[in-house]
Amino acid sequence: MNKISQQTSTDKYRRNSIVLFLIWPLASLILAIRNYNKPFAKNIIILFAIFYGFTFVISNADLDAVRYKQEFFKWADSTYSISQILHLYLSRDSEFVDIFVSLISYIVYHLTGNYKVYMGVLGLIYGYLYSRNIYFVINKLRGNPVFSISILIILMAMLFPIWRGINGPRFSIASNILFWGITRYIIDNKKSGLLILSLSPLIHFSSIFGVGLFWIYYIFPKKLNIVFILYLLTFFVKELDYSGARNLAESLPGVYKQRVIGYTDSNYIEEVQNSAIGLNWYVTYYTKLLNYCIISIVILLFFKGKVFLAENRKLYNLFCFSLLLLSFANIFSLLPSGGRFLTLSYLFIIPIYIWYLDIVPRLPITQFLNRITMPAILLYIIVEIRIGFDTLGILTMLGNPFIAFFVDSVNPIISLIK
Repeated sequence: MNKISQQTSTDKYRRNSIVLFLIWPLASLILAIRNYNKPFAKNIIILFAIFYGFTFVISNADLDAVRYKQEFFKWADSTYSISQILHLYLSRDSEFVDIFVSLISYIVYHLTGNYKVYMGVLGLIYGYLYSRNIYFVINKLRGNPVFSISILIILMAMLFPIWRGINGPRFSIASNILFWGITRYIIDNKKSGLLILSLSPLIHFSSIFGVGLFWIYYIFPKKLNIVFILYLLTFFVKELDYSGARNLAESLPGVYKQRVIGYTDSNYIEEVQNSAIGLNWYVTYYTKLLNYCIISIVILLFFKGKVFLAENRKLYNLFCFSLLLLSFANIFSLLPSGGRFLTLSYLFIIPIYIWYLDIVPRLPITQFLNRITMPAILLYIIVEIRIGFDTLGILTMLGNPFIAFFVDSVNPIISLIK
């Protein structure tokens, strides 16, 4: 009887959630977050990501979505077939380095010609990966999360939030694919994780970096002391030899060569540096402060979590890989746009700390660390939400799918606040 009653309750929640979504998607998302432990809650996140993509607002010309929109409509003048695109991808001088998003764009254009549908499909893909990875962490908890763990889960969700996943789908999707494959392999012993993580370069070419580091981790012995020393040594690297990187790029396939040369071009470096001038202080420092929080967490896990890691070998292995990834991310962060590799590495470190806090009894040192890092973590969450306001439409907040089919979302919510 209890199972029947529980199933009836689940079915009722599912129906009510879908009805509420069709009436007011934002309210259904808020309710799903409040009832995160309900089986259907994570699917509401997917539905909202689709709706967010469908109503996505391009509020300024600097958004990546501008380029994706231009590329979407370029298919009108293209004579490529899918087989020709695949052939071009496999050629050395291919112009298609990240074939996945190009294929999605091609298919949606030829099926609908509707850019809003294309953004909704990106929302569907990203929302699925995003929600499943968050719930992968939540489902490993022993009970309801305490306040500090709840904040850390929100922080994890804000590393690659829905608006970043739709505005910059290639790196965001690739990062979640990497996280999916690596965690399922190390934590759940699923061999399919090896295949999944190996697919990430099809979404963003730079994922080769993460895949390569994983195979280094896979082949060599897992020595925590060694990777921790390597991590510390990377803090002494203050400058990269851009000319050396460009010379190394000459041996790469054509499209990879152009990408590496482009990222190390002096004009591009100057452009990125100039774009940072005049930014509000919180935009300048919110990622730097989070980096200090991550450094503190890594140090605590290494010195105070050794017994915990020794007793939880899978988390020990994941921590070894995370430190290896974080070490090279420290170096790559010196490149323009290289800070996103740090964000990728945080995606692995934060869940380890969440599981640590969930299992280990409360210690004075962890309580102290949580208190001193909380302001910086909250600042990061707030700034990321503020960034989301640039693409979050009024229609996204107050409308529903029926209205969205007939009305274009043109005004971001930030226009009401400023």
